[in-house]
Amino acid sequence: MLPFYEVDVFAARPFMGNPLAVVMHADGLDAHHMQRIARWLNLSETVFVRNADEALPELRIFAPNREIPFAGHPLIGAGRVLVSTGMVNPADGQFRVRCGRGPIWLNVQGEQVQAMVAPPERRNTQFDASEVHHALGLDSDLDDEPGIYDAGATWMVARADSTDTLETLRPALGAIDSISERLGLTGITVYAVSDEGSIHTRSFAPAAGIPEDPVCGSGNLCVAAHADDTGVADELGGSWTAYQGQSMDRDGRIRIDIKEDHMTFGGPAVIRLEGKITPGSR
Repeated sequence: MLPFYEVDVFAARPFMGNPLAVVMHADGLDAHHMQRIARWLNLSETVFVRNADEALPELRIFAPNREIPFAGHPLIGAGRVLVSTGMVNPADGQFRVRCGRGPIWLNVQGEQVQAMVAPPERRNTQFDASEVHHALGLDSDLDDEPGIYDAGATWMVARADSTDTLETLRPALGAIDSISERLGLTGITVYAVSDEGSIHTRSFAPAAGIPEDPVCGSGNLCVAAHADDTGVADELGGSWTAYQGQSMDRDGRIRIDIKEDHMTFGGPAVIRLEGKITPGSR
């Protein structure tokens, strides 16, 4: 039996963030076995921690139907568990973990966890913007041209004209699935800037088995890259709180800061459930 935790990540209030499953000491599990467990748990992501007691713990991240090299809330939640359980004991709260994107610095201060990553790279992939418009079920035009960004997870990012438009989206998930499979995307993230100067987001990833992600770290990093490209980030001073999940009766919040050569993102991570999981045999 392996130690198992469920963590409420990016939660402004209890049970209102993005739940994450963390399975510790997963060194004896192969990818097939990990995928079966992730599909059974059926959360946005399940992270399996290997080499937990070594200098560079390894995180294997699985959506319900595929392994993904990088995702934001697994990093934040796993970092919280590693420190809370004493598997890592950084004097200043800073340490590195390794995922499919490579080594990443984390800073854990109590329930607040921050990650530092390189900016997502823009991909020059051709696509039909009108098809995206239809897939999102938009009645109004998009602000700015959508873009595709690779943060380890690859998101198409589109900006809606208002938070009201964003919250009333009724996307065609089958169309988003088709676009994602054809272009090699994790999914499509849509955002809007509120009158108060905050960013609100929604992320749809049916191709990864996630119809809508409650609060998405990688999606918000790609939003930050799009906002940086289009001048929105400058208007917001290079940092903001991203709000996500309200359309799903969640209340997720992610702090985003754009630096000269990197980005930081983070928020609260609270362990809500602790126990043991029996992996069974393949």
